[in-house]
Amino acid sequence: ELSSLGLVFMLFMIGLELDMRALFKMGKVSIVTGVVQYPICAGIMTALFVAMTAIGAEFGSSGMNSAIYCGMAAGLSSDLIIVKLLGQKGESDTIAGRTTMGVLICQDIWAIVLLALQVNLSDFNFVGVVKTLGML
Repeated sequence: ELSSLGLVFMLFMIGLELDMRALFKMGKVSIVTGVVQYPICAGIMTALFVAMTAIGAEFGSSGMNSAIYCGMAAGLSSDLIIVKLLGQKGESDTIAGRTTMGVLICQDIWAIVLLALQVNLSDFNFVGVVKTLGML
Protein backbone atom coordinates (compact mmCIF):
# COMPACT_ATOMS: atom_id res chain seq x y z
CA GLU A 1 0.00 0.00 0.00
CA LEU A 2 1.02 3.57 -0.59
CA SER A 3 0.59 4.46 3.11
CA SER A 4 3.08 1.74 4.10
CA LEU A 5 5.61 3.19 1.68
CA GLY A 6 5.17 6.62 3.28
CA LEU A 7 5.68 5.13 6.75
CA VAL A 8 8.87 3.36 5.66
CA PHE A 9 10.18 6.58 4.09
CA MET A 10 9.43 8.59 7.24
CA LEU A 11 11.13 6.00 9.48
CA PHE A 12 14.16 6.12 7.16
CA MET A 13 14.32 9.92 7.39
CA ILE A 14 14.07 9.85 11.19
CA GLY A 15 16.79 7.18 11.32
CA LEU A 16 19.11 9.39 9.30
CA GLU A 17 18.83 12.16 11.88
CA LEU A 18 19.28 10.06 15.02
CA ASP A 19 22.78 10.18 16.45
CA MET A 20 23.14 7.42 19.01
CA ARG A 21 26.71 8.48 19.85
CA ALA A 22 25.42 11.91 20.83
CA LEU A 23 22.83 10.26 23.08
CA PHE A 24 25.44 8.20 24.91
CA LYS A 25 27.66 11.29 25.35
CA MET A 26 24.81 13.01 27.19
CA GLY A 27 24.98 10.47 29.97
CA LYS A 28 22.81 8.22 32.02
CA VAL A 29 20.55 11.03 33.23
CA SER A 30 19.38 11.78 29.68
CA ILE A 31 18.90 8.14 28.80
CA VAL A 32 17.03 7.18 31.98
CA THR A 33 14.89 10.32 31.84
CA GLY A 34 14.14 9.78 28.15
CA VAL A 35 13.19 6.15 28.63
CA VAL A 36 10.96 6.82 31.67
CA GLN A 37 9.49 10.21 30.71
CA TYR A 38 7.52 9.13 27.64
CA PRO A 39 5.59 6.23 29.25
CA ILE A 40 4.64 8.46 32.18
CA CYS A 41 3.47 11.35 29.96
CA ALA A 42 1.72 9.01 27.52
CA GLY A 43 0.00 7.23 30.42
CA ILE A 44 -1.26 10.51 31.88
CA MET A 45 -2.44 11.78 28.49
CA THR A 46 -4.06 8.43 27.63
CA ALA A 47 -5.93 8.44 30.95
CA LEU A 48 -7.11 11.99 30.19
CA PHE A 49 -8.34 11.08 26.69
CA VAL A 50 -10.00 7.87 27.93
CA ALA A 51 -11.77 9.85 30.69
CA MET A 52 -12.98 12.41 28.13
CA THR A 53 -14.22 9.56 25.90
CA ALA A 54 -16.04 8.04 28.87
CA ILE A 55 -17.98 11.29 29.41
CA GLY A 56 -18.94 11.55 25.75
CA ALA A 57 -16.12 13.26 23.84
CA GLU A 58 -15.17 11.66 20.51
CA PHE A 59 -11.67 11.53 19.05
CA GLY A 60 -12.37 9.29 16.08
CA SER A 61 -14.60 6.47 14.94
CA SER A 62 -12.81 3.79 16.98
CA GLY A 63 -13.95 4.93 20.44
CA MET A 64 -11.46 3.90 23.13
CA ASN A 65 -8.78 2.92 20.59
CA SER A 66 -8.86 6.48 19.22
CA ALA A 67 -8.55 7.90 22.73
CA ILE A 68 -5.56 5.66 23.48
CA TYR A 69 -3.91 6.62 20.19
CA CYS A 70 -4.45 10.35 20.88
CA GLY A 71 -3.00 9.95 24.38
CA MET A 72 0.09 8.18 23.05
CA ALA A 73 0.62 10.89 20.42
CA ALA A 74 0.10 13.71 22.93
CA GLY A 75 2.84 12.25 25.14
CA LEU A 76 5.49 13.21 22.58
CA SER A 77 7.20 16.62 22.34
CA SER A 78 8.14 18.61 19.27
CA ASP A 79 11.91 18.59 18.73
CA LEU A 80 11.75 21.58 16.41
CA ILE A 81 10.05 23.87 18.91
CA ILE A 82 12.26 22.88 21.83
CA VAL A 83 15.52 23.10 19.85
CA LYS A 84 14.49 26.53 18.55
CA LEU A 85 13.71 27.76 22.08
CA LEU A 86 17.00 26.41 23.45
CA GLY A 87 18.87 28.14 20.63
CA GLN A 88 17.09 31.46 21.16
CA LYS A 89 17.85 31.42 24.88
CA GLY A 90 21.47 30.38 24.29
CA GLU A 91 21.01 27.24 26.39
CA SER A 92 21.82 24.62 23.76
CA ASP A 93 25.29 24.02 25.16
CA THR A 94 24.38 24.03 28.86
CA ILE A 95 23.94 20.89 30.97
CA ALA A 96 20.16 21.38 30.95
CA GLY A 97 20.18 21.91 27.18
CA ARG A 98 22.22 18.77 26.52
CA THR A 99 20.02 16.75 28.88
CA THR A 100 16.93 18.04 27.08
CA MET A 101 18.43 17.05 23.73
CA GLY A 102 19.09 13.56 25.11
CA VAL A 103 15.48 13.24 26.23
CA LEU A 104 14.32 14.41 22.79
CA ILE A 105 16.48 11.77 21.09
CA CYS A 106 14.91 9.11 23.34
CA GLN A 107 11.47 10.44 22.39
CA ASP A 108 12.41 10.11 18.72
CA ILE A 109 13.20 6.45 19.37
CA TRP A 110 9.81 6.06 21.11
CA ALA A 111 8.18 7.74 18.08
CA ILE A 112 9.84 5.24 15.72
CA VAL A 113 8.47 2.36 17.79
CA LEU A 114 4.98 3.92 17.84
CA LEU A 115 5.01 4.54 14.09
CA ALA A 116 6.06 0.95 13.47
CA LEU A 117 3.34 -0.37 15.77
CA GLN A 118 0.51 1.86 14.55
CA VAL A 119 -0.03 -0.41 11.54
CA ASN A 120 -1.03 -3.18 13.94
CA LEU A 121 -3.11 -1.07 16.35
CA SER A 122 -6.23 -0.89 14.18
CA ASP A 123 -6.58 -4.69 14.19
CA PHE A 124 -4.64 -5.62 17.32
CA ASN A 125 -2.92 -8.96 17.06
CA PHE A 126 -0.13 -9.90 19.47
CA VAL A 127 1.74 -11.93 16.82
CA GLY A 128 1.61 -8.97 14.41
CA VAL A 129 3.03 -6.63 17.05
CA VAL A 130 5.87 -9.07 17.83
CA LYS A 131 6.67 -9.39 14.10
CA THR A 132 6.75 -5.60 13.72
CA LEU A 133 9.03 -5.21 16.76
CA GLY A 134 11.26 -7.92 15.32
CA MET A 135 11.70 -5.87 12.14
CA LEU A 136 12.96 -2.87 14.13
